[in-house]
Amino acid sequence: MSDINSKNVATVIREPIEWTRSWVPDSDKSELDVPRVLLVGDSIVMGYGPKASEHLQGEVSLAWVGTSRFPVDPIYFEEIALVLRSTSFDAVHFNNGLHGFGYDESDYAACLKQVVTRLRVLTPAVPWMLANSTPLRKPDDLKQYTERNDRVRLRNQTMAALAAEFNLSMTDLYQAMEGHPEYYSPDGTHFNETGIAVQGELVAESIRQLITQ
Repeated sequence: MSDINSKNVATVIREPIEWTRSWVPDSDKSELDVPRVLLVGDSIVMGYGPKASEHLQGEVSLAWVGTSRFPVDPIYFEEIALVLRSTSFDAVHFNNGLHGFGYDESDYAACLKQVVTRLRVLTPAVPWMLANSTPLRKPDDLKQYTERNDRVRLRNQTMAALAAEFNLSMTDLYQAMEGHPEYYSPDGTHFNETGIAVQGELVAESIRQLITQ
């Protein structure tokens, strides 16, 4: 995969339903007494985002954008860039990795780096932190991982390598959920209130570290 810009949108491998949801509080205020921080992810971020926001109340104005799109898709960059251009953020916490399994891991690695590089250009002097993806479990046996989870592990290795290359810290969401099938909802992908609470507390602490960089 040579260049994300050269990818024909018509040839992008899409999922049956593509979706995006963004949440930006305090958008009517040009200046705040606390930092604005953006969480980027998928449906998992929409679970822990509100909980992290509760932990950070009075410390951070926390926004998030979740999307099903994959870095190979040129629209992915535009979606995130739109949020970054519409609001000035003081820090960004970034995750991607649980969608786009129609692509191989070399596509993921190449386009992930391109997207993060380009988005960081839009946020000069703003600290970034990366996050890895959560494990995938079998809906009929939550104690077991799906075969696809092997690919999640590979993508997490790619994310860790990118963090090292860019000298960025990481939030280890995988380890926090590993060994805890009791944190999962029945679909094996998303999380119950207990799991979301653990993630929210972990991400909130990561944000506290991020804004002091």
